[in-house]
Amino acid sequence: MKKAIVLFFSFLSIAVWAGNLPEHMYFQAMNDEMQRTQKELRIKGSSVPFFTVYKLTDVFRHQVSSSLGAALPEEEPNNNLSALVYMYTGNAQKNSSAFVPYSESQNKKAEFAPENGNYIAQSYEGLRRELWQLTDKAYIFASSAYDKKEAYKKRKGLKDELPDFSKAPKAAYQQEIPAFVPLSSDTQEKINEISKLGKKLPYLEKFIVKRERLQNRYYLLDSEKDFAQYFVPQDYVHIQALFRGKEGHRYSLYRTYNLPEDESLQQAQMQQYAEEILKEVQAQYQAVKMQKPYIGPVLFEKKAAADFFFFLFYPSARYSKPLLRGDDRTDSDAGYFKDRVGMRVISPLFDVYDKPLLSHYQGVALSAFMPVDDEGVAAQDLQLVQEGKLIALPTLRSPLEGQKENNGHGRANLISMPRAGLTNLIFAAKEGFSQKQMEEKLLQRCKELDLEYCYIIVSSFDYWKGEGWPELVERIYTQDGRKEAVTGLELAGLSARSLRNILAAGDKQYIFGDFSRYEAYRGVSAVSIVAPSVLVDEIELVPDMKVPDTAPLVPIP
Repeated sequence: MKKAIVLFFSFLSIAVWAGNLPEHMYFQAMNDEMQRTQKELRIKGSSVPFFTVYKLTDVFRHQVSSSLGAALPEEEPNNNLSALVYMYTGNAQKNSSAFVPYSESQNKKAEFAPENGNYIAQSYEGLRRELWQLTDKAYIFASSAYDKKEAYKKRKGLKDELPDFSKAPKAAYQQEIPAFVPLSSDTQEKINEISKLGKKLPYLEKFIVKRERLQNRYYLLDSEKDFAQYFVPQDYVHIQALFRGKEGHRYSLYRTYNLPEDESLQQAQMQQYAEEILKEVQAQYQAVKMQKPYIGPVLFEKKAAADFFFFLFYPSARYSKPLLRGDDRTDSDAGYFKDRVGMRVISPLFDVYDKPLLSHYQGVALSAFMPVDDEGVAAQDLQLVQEGKLIALPTLRSPLEGQKENNGHGRANLISMPRAGLTNLIFAAKEGFSQKQMEEKLLQRCKELDLEYCYIIVSSFDYWKGEGWPELVERIYTQDGRKEAVTGLELAGLSARSLRNILAAGDKQYIFGDFSRYEAYRGVSAVSIVAPSVLVDEIELVPDMKVPDTAPLVPIP
């Protein structure tokens, strides 16, 4: 039976026609500068502004931290207004979009990034001047990119079979944004109690708990008068544990957990998460070092499963249309699935959805809620995969051969102008099994392959350029189901092909919405992943080459 997914989408109020901009100083400043841009911004002999987008992000934040039961310096609630500005010059048939004029050896900022400003004065005059400066830079870049793109196409003999820009129905979304509510006055006391749990382990050097509340407010206006005003609330707890294992290696386990909006549930959740990470610390402290390579089935649990999908499915399904590059290189960032619609890309156990219109899931706010995309197009929920087969890709205003409909998935960030991106990825298994049943299936597969033991990756892992470092791994023995923690190993050879080797999925969906710590994806737009644990048939693990750190001259106090 297909597993049911409960989706919860809420908003406060919506204006449904584009002729009525919200009565907000930000929109007044954006609209006034937009009008001036469209009428007056020109370079003689160059292409003219065709499409301009202003996007403001107003982030309200409050953080409270504690270490081993003691308060860390308190941070006052604060907010920061930032802006992204980009422009296409030319016309709908041919314009400056989707072209990278310079090689990767050039400054990344000069390649394909929008103009951006930070810590902007929150006044009409301050915002106008910031937008004026950013728009001027955006126009100079766009007009130059247009000329270089046309020269490139002429040199390559490329014909304009598809237009560069497709029109879309007017988009208008206005959500009433409530006042930001800082963390309550007793939050410090609550997290002191949580961080005090770290005192149970005498070898724990640090145990830091940080409670964070965010409210991201978004304001978007384009030159066609599409607009959006909405917000995304976020409640997190961050937990960091630093310690030295018996073999001498230093470990730093860092976790970010989404908290439910219901404050009555948050304290119990934080305590549960803290106790879980302390169990990980205990296991890691006692872990034995891996001695020889392993190829066989691996069970990825909770955050490790989310990481598995984040590093393999997410980059494969986004960026569905490759960019043209002036240095004749191919677009290495283009998604692996770009030409695989109709093919099986993941185990037939799964349907996969991307849901930008999903604001909450099981009472937790999702970070990638996006009612209007960064090209001013109404976002659409999208089924990407049906029974393992890729049936659609995210698209934007630049049409895609074989899938010309725009589904409102244009996403911009600090390092990239809009590309076809992903938001809230939901991996829905046709059938789910309990944790005990998943381990039984793992052991059964071990016996079929005549393996002495198999592995369970219990917690998150980093993965980049063919290598990965899982934080906590368990070895489970085929004969008696005995488990032992293992350290000193790496993941090797993971690829999108591994998605097709999933044998089974868990019966519980886990929500993870913070992947910002991964170096490879810094600057990427927000993404949330909802996924179960997964049993993957063939994974390669190898011993790492790390050597123990020098021990302190005197023991821990």
